[in-house]
Amino acid sequence: MFQQNREIWEFGYVTERLGSRHYLVKIDSGRIIKRHINQLCSTRVTHRDFKESHSQKHSNATYVTFDVPRLPSRSVEEELPEMPNNAPTPNRDQQPDLPILRRSERAKRQPVFLRDYKL
Repeated sequence: MFQQNREIWEFGYVTERLGSRHYLVKIDSGRIIKRHINQLCSTRVTHRDFKESHSQKHSNATYVTFDVPRLPSRSVEEELPEMPNNAPTPNRDQQPDLPILRRSERAKRQPVFLRDYKL
């Protein structure tokens, strides 16, 4: 996944194989995500917490990295600047009427197989 013009890789481990090309992967945050094999990359990086907490439970698990979509950390309301309440409101009478824009479209013609019929 591209975010801010760079790839984001998350660490996790394979918990289950689904078919020949899909895997369930548990990431460090605890989320379990289904990923295609071309979205996974095995790594030799070891994770201390991973080895200590999951050694009995997932002894045959492979530790992998993969792309994870990031959720926005801020809400939309925080990003919008506040508008001052004392701003003058524009009247409809003062604004000029804008003409309705007409969208152009391609010329339509009857399909070839309908030429013999009168519609």
